Amino acid sequence: MFMRRNLPYEAIPQPIIDYLTSHHVLSVAGMDEQGLWAANCFYVWSPVDQGFVILSSLKTRHGRIMLDSPQVCGTVVTQEQTIAHLQGIQYSAKAVLLRDEAEKQARKLYYEVFPIARAKPAPVWLLEVQSLKMTNNRLGFGHKTSWQRIP
Repeated sequence: MFMRRNLPYEAIPQPIIDYLTSHHVLSVAGMDEQGLWAANCFYVWSPVDQGFVILSSLKTRHGRIMLDSPQVCGTVVTQEQTIAHLQGIQYSAKAVLLRDEAEKQARKLYYEVFPIARAKPAPVWLLEVQSLKMTNNRLGFGHKTSWQRIP
């Protein structure tokens, strides 16, 4: 959709997609000359691009990190008190600062979900997922489902 690439890929398992589309906050982590850094961001999942659409200023430390070192990783988690109900995603991704038509399309998608974001416009990013691992203890303690983008 945004990147308009026709790369071969294996479909992401539906339970992972269902989880990602039902949540809206991720953590993203990277490294700069000062060391490791993590931030939380609101996101919209783009199934066509197999990635997270986020807004983040280049004035933020994580924005500068993504621009300088686009390989990032992070999590999407459910806050659970009961370990038997624990669910969450770990991911690795390539951060792409969107421009032109791709940026317009992604911004439109983001604003549909988070209209308040119009009040403080920021650059639009696609975190193009390279790998995903979902832990879902509701299916049994330590149950994992993984996915990897085909290079």
